[in-house]
Amino acid sequence: AVEMPKDAAEGGLDRLLDGLVETMSMLTVALPPKPVGTDGFWIVSDRVKASTGIEVVRYRVFKVTKIDNGTVTLSLDVRQYAAADQKLPIDSGNGQKAEIGLEAFDSQGKGSVIWKADSFLPIRGDTNVRIAAKLAVPAAPGTPPGGRNAPVVQTELTGILGGGTGVPTDEKP
Repeated sequence: AVEMPKDAAEGGLDRLLDGLVETMSMLTVALPPKPVGTDGFWIVSDRVKASTGIEVVRYRVFKVTKIDNGTVTLSLDVRQYAAADQKLPIDSGNGQKAEIGLEAFDSQGKGSVIWKADSFLPIRGDTNVRIAAKLAVPAAPGTPPGGRNAPVVQTELTGILGGGTGVPTDEKP
């Protein structure tokens, strides 16, 4: 969890840190209960707060694509589902936040991770996750709620983790 002073959120630092925390948690490898070899895969589910401020149930599929001298390369497939009855925090433009309900939500992404058993964090990784949220705004009189005119908020989180000791020499930094 990240706790920031009240005035730090004004400059957008809170969203930057939320994105960093989300990227690090996305690339953290949760190991399967039993060893798997090349082409083996496992699914990890957790509940997290996305950098958009929405609580999601996240499913990550890790697949072993390569094993070389104790270094494992994994592909990562991500799907996220919004928890029920939430409000999306929106900046109303006058320095205040408004909360608007979600009518629809879609989120998916991909990535890769290079991991070693003796490393606390992955030694390299990248992820790209997209979120599209259709807002449930009050309808104008005489129109159905939501519908085609409901705004859709789209975000994309791209994270890259790299460097450090133990990086395979055939990999570019």
